[in-house]
Amino acid sequence: MTPEELERLAAGLGREAGEGVDSERVATRVLARLEEQKVVLLASRRRLVRWIGGVAAAALLLLAVGLALAPAAGPDRAGTETVLHELDQLDAEQLEELLEIMPVTASALPPESSPLSELDTIKLERLLRSLEG
Repeated sequence: MTPEELERLAAGLGREAGEGVDSERVATRVLARLEEQKVVLLASRRRLVRWIGGVAAAALLLLAVGLALAPAAGPDRAGTETVLHELDQLDAEQLEELLEIMPVTASALPPESSPLSELDTIKLERLLRSLEG
């Protein structure tokens, strides 16, 4: 078989199959199918958006609950660690009252020996720790 004969046979292969096809009907069905898939695609996008919105709402709820349950750090206690955890709940005024009640030795006072009212929370805690021994 020569290449010319092969080309002639190949050119006639699809003629008989395409003669019975109604191209108008096929085009209408293809367009209808594309519209149907478009609706399904839009529905799946809506479902995805709703799912993402639900996840975002759940994350926001968890964040809000976590913030509500987290212990509040006051501005003067942010980032400080204490050794005497029993004193963590006391404010500056209560710490000063405690210092006034406890006997103070000369070695416990800081060298600059400022009045108790001028000491900040960290210095008051150091003083209390030194008094405990």
